[in-house]
Amino acid sequence: MNEYRSLVWSARVGRMPRHWLLILAALLAGGCATDGLRTRTEGAVAGAAIGAAVGQAAGGDSEATAAGALAGAVVGVLVGDQVAKKKAQYAKREDGLRASAERARLLAQSLQADNQRLSGEIAALELKLKQIKARQASAEARRNQVLAQKQRATALLTQVDARLSSVRTELAAQNALLESERSRAAQAGENAPLAGVQLVKDSISELEIQDRALERAKQQLLLIDRRRAY
Repeated sequence: MNEYRSLVWSARVGRMPRHWLLILAALLAGGCATDGLRTRTEGAVAGAAIGAAVGQAAGGDSEATAAGALAGAVVGVLVGDQVAKKKAQYAKREDGLRASAERARLLAQSLQADNQRLSGEIAALELKLKQIKARQASAEARRNQVLAQKQRATALLTQVDARLSSVRTELAAQNALLESERSRAAQAGENAPLAGVQLVKDSISELEIQDRALERAKQQLLLIDRRRAY
C-alpha cells in the first residue's frame, strides 16, 4: 500500500500521464509475487518519481515529464535489479549456511547417542576386568578371559577411530565454510549472513564436545588394551 501511495504521489508531483501510471501500477502488482520483483518495482517507482520531477523542472510540459518518468523508471529498474540480485545471493548463502549447520547438528546428535552407549560399554569392560582379577582361577583361565575383553576393546577402538575421523572431517568442513564466508564478506565490504554464521558456530561447538568425548573414550580403551590381569 505504501508503494502504491508513492506511485500515486509520483504521478501527481510529476503530472505523469495516465498510461504511465497504469504501466507502473501493473509492475507493482506483479512485484508483490516475489521479493526480487518487489525490489525492482520499488526501483521503478522511485526512478519514475525522480525522473518526472526532473522532466517537469527541465521542460515543464507533460511530454518532458513523461519522458523523464520513463527514463527514471528504466534507471530505477536497473538499480533495483542489482539490489534484487544481491538479496538473492545473500539469501542463497544464508540457506547454504543453515543446511551445513543442520548437517553438523545431526551428526553431533548421532555421536552423542553413540558416545553415551560407548561410555556404558567401557564401564562394563572395566568392571569385567576387575571381576576377572578377583576370581580364583588359573593364570591361563584369567589370560583367556582378559584376552576376550581386550578383543572387545580393540573392536571398540576401531569404531572410535572411525567416528573421530568423521567428526574431524566435518569440523574441518564447517570451519572452512566459516572462513570462506568471512573472506567473501571482507572482500565485498559487507556482512556475512549473521544468523547462518551463528548456526554454523553453534554446530561446531556441538561437534567439538563430541570430539572430546570420543578422545576420552579412546584413551580409556587404550588403557584397557595395555592392562594385565594375570
